[in-house]
This record gives sequence, structure tokens and C-alpha cells, in this order.
Amino acid sequence: MSEPLRTILCGAGDAGGSEHQRLSFGPALIAHPAYDVVGVVDDPAAGGVERERSVQLAADLDLPVFEDFTAAAEAADVACVCSALDRRGSVVAALAASGVHLLLDKPAARTAAATRELADTVERSGVVAMPGHAMRFHPAVLRATAAVARGDIGLPWAVQSELLLAEGTTEWQNGALANGLGHSLDIVRAIIGLEATSVAAWRSSPFFAGRDEDLAVLSLTFEHDVPVSLTVGRTPTKGHPNGIAGDHLYRVMGSEGVLTVDLGKPSVQVNGGSRARRYGAGAIAAMLDHLAAAVRHQARPTLSLADAVAVAEIVEAARRASDGQVVVPLTGKTGR
Repeated sequence: MSEPLRTILCGAGDAGGSEHQRLSFGPALIAHPAYDVVGVVDDPAAGGVERERSVQLAADLDLPVFEDFTAAAEAADVACVCSALDRRGSVVAALAASGVHLLLDKPAARTAAATRELADTVERSGVVAMPGHAMRFHPAVLRATAAVARGDIGLPWAVQSELLLAEGTTEWQNGALANGLGHSLDIVRAIIGLEATSVAAWRSSPFFAGRDEDLAVLSLTFEHDVPVSLTVGRTPTKGHPNGIAGDHLYRVMGSEGVLTVDLGKPSVQVNGGSRARRYGAGAIAAMLDHLAAAVRHQARPTLSLADAVAVAEIVEAARRASDGQVVVPLTGKTGR
């Protein structure tokens, strides 16, 4: 049996307002038998508030704090990076240069250009680097991907999707395009195995009237002229059957059938509908399984920063399409 991968938690940022390191990645890594979480570290350039958050993270998870990257890298095989986006490039460069494999919180970087720079950095270093696109490892998505690859519904000819989180009180930090759209795009790309070639988009703030959009509707064309429609947003809906998980559906229409993927099922409501508990293996645990296999050269990575680049380019193109009320072409070649 392989020894657990020594792992550090780098940064306690919350780019999406969700504290992924403290609430998701950190606990999942600690619970996973393939990893041994040995401590917390933050970029020496981090501000006082960020460093305080990292110290508190270490206290919450009962972990030691490393003083600098040099000491942390010497003690680690893998780093889970949730540092601030403005410093993500320097953090990734320092860790990758030391041969540390990487799991990066989503989004991997603030812009598509910065994401491409990260991808180039890790490619030169030779380390494994995965963006935190955990939902593509959801059991339902994995089954759907396999079904489409087997030809169970024939050739895909259209996809419809809704990702609408319920019971919100404000819009997503940085907007629906920067947050929810990344999940939907990565899942569609994984299921049908194609890349987007154009996008048209509409975005607005019908629910919260905030600075960032809380609802966006996109019409994309994928390779082989496959049309894809995506709706993403956060709504103030109360009493949704899936609790705050809301609607997370994918309908893949093929020449010989239709595949419906409901990421909210099966589940049972907890605490009067404010939370949902799902059955089956968790998406984050499955992603960590795959990361460990890739680091140990037991599997070829099916998720890389090339996927993060593809998603980032579509998100930026969607903003341009919405602002200009035009269809924006895409290369369709970035992620594969």
C-alpha cells in the first residue's frame, strides 16, 4: 500500500465567498486516507488579515503553521492552494518549482490570460496541477460521461442545463458568470467531450440588484454544431425540495435518446429544508482519488489547468457577448 501523500494547505482565501479551504478542501483532505495533511502555510506577501485567517484555519483543523514556502515544500508532496487570486501566480510558481503537486481552488486565476500563465508554469515544472472542478467527479456526472461515451443515447445533438441555487440573500460574489458558470461549462465539456465554438449571453440582477449579476442565460455552439443552453444564478426561492442546492440539471439529447442528470438527487432534506444530504460518494473525495492516482503515476489526469483555461476563456467571452449583445466566436481548441 502506498504511503499517504504529505499535504499542505496553502492560504485560507475565499475568492467565491465560500471559504473552500476551511469548509471543503481541508476537511476532505484530512479525512482522505491517501493524504496526510501536515500543516498550513501562506505566502509571506499576504496581508495581515489573510495571515490571520491562515493561523485560524490551522487552529480550527488542529494543524501546525509553516513559517515559509521553503519549509512547507520540503515537508510536502501536494499543496491545496486557496491563496488570494492576486498572488496565485507567484504562489503556484514557488510551489511548482519545488516539485509540489497542486490542487487549486476555483477559479484558478482571475483572468483567462493569468490562467494560461499558470498552465504554462506547471507544464514547465512537470508537476500535476488540477483546478478544483470537483463537480465533474460527481457520481451522476461520471455515469453520464460514461453513458455518452458508450453511445447509449447515440450522437449528442443538444444540451440544456439549469444551475440555480435557492434561498440566497445576495448575489454570488463576483457574479454568476464567475462562479456558477464554471461548474456548468466544465460538466458539459466533460459529458459530451466537445469544446465551445461560440457564445451569446444575457445577464442581469432581477433578484438582488447588486453590483454583480445574479442570473445569466447563455446560448453556446459546441463542436459539430451542437447547441448548448445554460442558465446559472442564485435566487431567493424558499422551500425548494433540494434546499439551498436548488436546481442543478443537465439534459443531454441524442439521436437515440435523452439523458437527464440531476445532481440534487437522491437526497434527504435536513434542518427544515435549509440543507441537503446526498447519498453516494462525494465529488470532492472522488476528485482527490483521481489526484492521488495521477500524482502516483497510476492514472492519466483527466482534469488539468487546460480545462481551467477553457472555462475562463468562455466566461470572458460570455461577458463580452452580454455587454455587446453579440455572438462571440471561440477557438474550441483550448481544453484538449
